[in-house]
Amino acid sequence: MKHEETDPRLPDWANNLLNKWPFLFDTESIVSLFAIVLGNKVNGKWSWGRIGRGNPDGRPVFWNGVFFFRVAFPFLVAFQFRWSGSTTAKSLIQIMSGWKPNGRFTLLTLRVQSDATSAEGVLAPNTDQASGWDAGNH
Repeated sequence: MKHEETDPRLPDWANNLLNKWPFLFDTESIVSLFAIVLGNKVNGKWSWGRIGRGNPDGRPVFWNGVFFFRVAFPFLVAFQFRWSGSTTAKSLIQIMSGWKPNGRFTLLTLRVQSDATSAEGVLAPNTDQASGWDAGNH
C-alpha cells in the first residue's frame, strides 16, 4: 500500500515529487533489518531493552528508551537518545534519513522534543505513544 502525505511545511511541488516513485515506496517494501532499544521500563521495572529484526510494535520509526537505533531496507537509519523521563520538557532527540516505514523518503529529520510535542505530530496526532521511560512506540 502506498501512503501519500501532504506535509504543510513543504511547497506543493515538493509534496507532489515525494509522493511519486522513487521517493515513495509501498509500505510492505520497507523492512527493518536491525533495531536495538536500551534502557526503558516494562511494567514499572527497568529493562535492558531488546535487540531484534523487524519492527518491535507495528510500523513506528522510533521505540521509546534511553537509546534507540534502527537500520531498514532499502535505506533508513534512525537514532533516538533520551536524557530525561520528563513528559513535558524537551527530553529526547530523534534523527533519521531514508525511507520511513510509511514508504515516504526523508532526506534528514532532526528534532528535539518532549512527549507532548511528539504526541501532537506534524500531520496528525500520534496515538498510543509511550511516555517517560516506558517501553513502547515513540
